[in-house]
Amino acid sequence: MRKPKFKFGHDANRSLMKKSVYNFFHYGKITTTNAKVKQLKRLIEKVVEKTKVENEANKNILLRYFHSEKLVKKVYQQVGKVFQKRQGGYVSINKLNERISDGVQMVRMQWVEPIVIDFNDEVKAVKIAKKTETEKVKKIEKK
Repeated sequence: MRKPKFKFGHDANRSLMKKSVYNFFHYGKITTTNAKVKQLKRLIEKVVEKTKVENEANKNILLRYFHSEKLVKKVYQQVGKVFQKRQGGYVSINKLNERISDGVQMVRMQWVEPIVIDFNDEVKAVKIAKKTETEKVKKIEKK
């Protein structure tokens, strides 16, 4: 299958797809154009296949998309167990209306089975770290 270029450079296209995979796992659905969904589905199928078997090689592949070992563990626990017996067909694609501005076919992709991944622990940790840094700065300014 030929890869479309999405009018950006090679690196920009690759980062766009990585961000889209992360967002799909985070929200459980994504709405975008038909061409992007076709490529995104291919990547998501590959990522879900890697979540079925927990080993070092698969973990390294998942770290490319999620950038945190805590998130990778959550994906193993929550996605891998749900799709353990299923052989492909993890997502469904529903066509929506055309976009008004340029007439491109819009599509929504979502999980076939309901999956909820709780990414909030990572976000809370970042917010707590930022709060402690700002408190330190305020204490220094008071002195």
